[in-house]
Amino acid sequence: MIAGWRGTDVRTILLRSDPAFGEQRREGAGGADFSPDGRTVYWSSPGGGAVRVFDVPTGQAAAEIPLDSVVGGQRYHGSFVVELETSADGRHLFAADANNRRVATIDLGTGQVVGSLAVGRCAPSMALSAGRLYGADLGTPGAPESVSVWGLDIAQPERVTLSQQWHLGVLLGGIGESAALPAAETRRSSRRRRRPCSWSTAATTC
Repeated sequence: MIAGWRGTDVRTILLRSDPAFGEQRREGAGGADFSPDGRTVYWSSPGGGAVRVFDVPTGQAAAEIPLDSVVGGQRYHGSFVVELETSADGRHLFAADANNRRVATIDLGTGQVVGSLAVGRCAPSMALSAGRLYGADLGTPGAPESVSVWGLDIAQPERVTLSQQWHLGVLLGGIGESAALPAAETRRSSRRRRRPCSWSTAATTC
């Protein structure tokens, strides 16, 4: 981890796992976010199904929060967290779980998953703005409901609700997808191809 990059004291901090939280794993980068005071970093190695908590000044592991748990009477397995966002007050952490197609809410005071909302196949990106949490549903190739951006109302973190959704189009294919598109859809896609956009300071035309 790179620390002090906004000033002159730029340095590298090695994040060290604690044997108490299990053996070290190398499943991938996952998602990460800092606490509002910058002293704690939350990191998810997707294949581990958990969020790891590190103390920034020392680089030492402080806790591990499992995502595979029972929430609202439903048990979740194989959690694969691709993105994290800390609430503005630092009390909750929102985790995009791609395998279970949900956003999970973690109470950082108790270290427990306290909420879960189905949102579709999560993209590895979320953002907080004006009391809303925004993200994307990558969808399934060829499905009409695919590819959308959603906005969640997080005023009550334990009961997050869908407040906005914009459908952007049909997903024509993606990495790791084996679904084939109907020939008719492929032909329609070809006919919809546009000429390159022309950019200027006054206007953009396509």
